[in-house]
Amino acid sequence: MRRVAIWLLAVAVTVALAVVAVRWWAVAHLDFSNVGRTTEVRPSDVAAQVEALAQDVKEGKVPWTKVDLTSIGAPGAEAQLLELRRLLQVFEVGFKRPPKDASELRLLITQGHLSSRQRRLVEEDAGRCNIFVFPEYSYLLNCDGWHPAGEEVPKSLVERFDVETERFYLVHGHVFLYAPPSVAHR
Repeated sequence: MRRVAIWLLAVAVTVALAVVAVRWWAVAHLDFSNVGRTTEVRPSDVAAQVEALAQDVKEGKVPWTKVDLTSIGAPGAEAQLLELRRLLQVFEVGFKRPPKDASELRLLITQGHLSSRQRRLVEEDAGRCNIFVFPEYSYLLNCDGWHPAGEEVPKSLVERFDVETERFYLVHGHVFLYAPPSVAHR
């Protein structure tokens, strides 16, 4: 038993000496001068960048839209429209254009890496929702079964909506989400 204890002690001392030797060699031979180097960020530089961005927004160089997602009293329909809006934005980023209609969202399934839950949502939204795209990347969304009587009805409907703010609307019992053109497109 005593031999085993002495042997274990010898192994432990050898391992400790090896660790010390490796550490000494690393400190003596490796260059750590660039490890952990950070750049100094001055608040004045950040403030200048924010001011420049704000000026670009004021001059219309950066596209922006006001958003007011205040509830109109239909939380279920509003949640569906927000999910559809998110899918539309993913489509726009992936395909560099908005979808022509809701059924075109199915391209996200074939082109993207979606989870099974996301695929199910795309299929559901593509089958039950409407996307009406207007010039300058503005759009009207509906997921409660509304079907326009004619092609010009959605355009005439949005003529009464706020042209600066994305928001929900309740018209004749139907819930819509309208996103007007961004300021850079007006």
